[in-house]
Amino acid sequence: KFMKNLKIIFFLLLITSCDKCCEILNICDLLVDTLEAPKNVSVGAVAEAIIKVANSEEASSDCKTDIAGLTTALIKIYQKNVANGNWDFVGETKKNQPELEAGKIVDLSQNIKYNQAGDYKIEFYTDDEDKIDERDENNNKDEDQGNGQKSNHLQKLINTNNFSVVYLTVLPDKNGNETIKGVPVVEFVN
Repeated sequence: KFMKNLKIIFFLLLITSCDKCCEILNICDLLVDTLEAPKNVSVGAVAEAIIKVANSEEASSDCKTDIAGLTTALIKIYQKNVANGNWDFVGETKKNQPELEAGKIVDLSQNIKYNQAGDYKIEFYTDDEDKIDERDENNNKDEDQGNGQKSNHLQKLINTNNFSVVYLTVLPDKNGNETIKGVPVVEFVN
């Protein structure tokens, strides 16, 4: 009986020490600090989305937020479908995400040309491919957005600080044109 109790105590100590050990590993804590875009733009206009990505001050000072230059962020754009009220996917692009020390913020930006009037939703995901080990990967919760997107990781990010969304309205241009024909609904401009 003594040996059985000793094994239980050893097991409990092992679990407790593992939790402490995990706290001091080189773990990052990325988050989307802000995502900004103009409230209104005209058809054919190029508007800049500005994203501030932070690595929390609580992250380890030795964490690596750029894995051999492969860390990316994802920008997805949806347009409101006035017929059924759903958000229809209209485009996406990836941005390289530079290394970010603990407590620091980096600005990312993307110019987007809107070629059709309507309401738009811009979603931004930092570390969209889940290459960075973060302090709390357990804060990712599944959420069904009902939009047919089946990417588990992106769905999980929606309820975390690795995700942000902003809305804007595209108005007809000065000549009353609501659409530029023969081009995609949105274009990502360098």
